Amino acid sequence: RHDLNEVLVRCICSTNYQTGVEMEAMVGATIAAVTIYDMCKALSKSIEIRNIRLVEKT
Repeated sequence: RHDLNEVLVRCICSTNYQTGVEMEAMVGATIAAVTIYDMCKALSKSIEIRNIRLVEKT
């Protein structure tokens, strides 16, 4: 969201097994956020990674 200087990262995982992939989704989103941070850290020293959470479990 350019107007708020904000990036939303969403990681969607699926599996054919009965066990969930919640941790894999959270790790994927975290890695994406850290990668974005690494690419943008030279532009600003006030970049934050916030609110990493599981939004939905089906």
